[in-house]
Amino acid sequence: MAIQLRPEADLLIIELVDRVTLADLLELITRVQEFEARERRAPDRIVDLSRCALHLAVGYNDFPAFARARERAVPPNRFRSALVAPEPVHYGMVRMYHTVTNNPLIERALFRNLRDARAWIGQGEPRNS
Repeated sequence: MAIQLRPEADLLIIELVDRVTLADLLELITRVQEFEARERRAPDRIVDLSRCALHLAVGYNDFPAFARARERAVPPNRFRSALVAPEPVHYGMVRMYHTVTNNPLIERALFRNLRDARAWIGQGEPRNS
């Protein structure tokens, strides 16, 4: 699978690797929901596209389906989601995703590098209490 989930301390690290498809993204939602059910909470997370292929198998027309599926997956608590998109094409795709999604339980931000994403996740009050 082109998506890897890795718990790390109080974070969930999600890496998109190689070529990612809409089916991969929909499977990601299921895997995250299963993780949250086991943990009984939604941890802050970093979604890292650093190892994602430059040629994406996901297009703008796929985002509404992914957004609807994500919105149906109601998290058990508020959390922060830092998206790391170092390449311009990934950055633009994440921005498009943000235009079609909105969930008041998810505070999200977009970064060009992992260092800044980790710093932002560590700011503010804990979200998983």
